Amino acid sequence: MLAREKPKGSGLGKILFRREQEILSHILLGKTNREMSELIKLSPRTIESHRANVMTKLVATNATELAAKADLYDLGLFTISRATGLSP
Repeated sequence: MLAREKPKGSGLGKILFRREQEILSHILLGKTNREMSELIKLSPRTIESHRANVMTKLVATNATELAAKADLYDLGLFTISRATGLSP
């Protein structure tokens, strides 16, 4: 999926773009913006922007709230582990 395409699917797919889902997965794993930047090969500022978008879309002010919202959506975040290299 291209970054400019509308989100598709169910759960997270209806709310977040694929890259935002990836960023959210890293946040829930406790990664810092710098760590995500190095892993994903994006600038720290781009990571910050994606992180802000995720927090706005899920109406959360911190990682704890993001985790709670993810649980509410029953998002199955780790189903994207093949694309990100993350494991549950």
